[in-house]
Amino acid sequence: MAMVSDYLVVIGLGSNLSGPQGAPRDQLEVARAALSNLSDFEFIKQSPFYTSPAWPVETPPKPDYVNAAVLCRTQQSLENAMTLLLELELDFGRVRDGLWSSRSLDLDILAAEQTCYPLLEEWQIARRQWEDTGQREAVGSLYVPHLRLADRAFALKPLVDLAGNWVHPVLKRPYKDLIGDLPHADIADLKVLA
Repeated sequence: MAMVSDYLVVIGLGSNLSGPQGAPRDQLEVARAALSNLSDFEFIKQSPFYTSPAWPVETPPKPDYVNAAVLCRTQQSLENAMTLLLELELDFGRVRDGLWSSRSLDLDILAAEQTCYPLLEEWQIARRQWEDTGQREAVGSLYVPHLRLADRAFALKPLVDLAGNWVHPVLKRPYKDLIGDLPHADIADLKVLA
């Protein structure tokens, strides 16, 4: 059943492929504007743009990613909000070629204040499955906060820029404190784009 409320959400944006809107950064700028124009999302603020190497490292290497995050308010359920984001990805030429594939636009609900979705136990089971296998149950499965948010500098740092005092509802720690748990190299790989 869809939970409907007034949510503050941080949406992660990422791209490492050119698409209909141009180069990766252009894709993100236009996607941010498109989010602002959706009646379902009230734009509040945006993080800086960051660049980082694609993960996992492969040969030949994939293009670097550009990432950012936006803080929005929505009255949509988290499921409906994610559906709107997936539709926007398609508008930007997103093709799902598999786990960790390059993409013209990737949109994820990183966090929604202190909301844990689905229920805590389901979130924890999914997190353990991802740790054990590296895969979610299915593409499009929604877990908030994002299952790997605390492990990914390219997603966590933009969130911290916007809502660092929010507390991870499962780990019970402020997001800004989770940055210190990341490998130094992951933070060092993040570069702010001017």
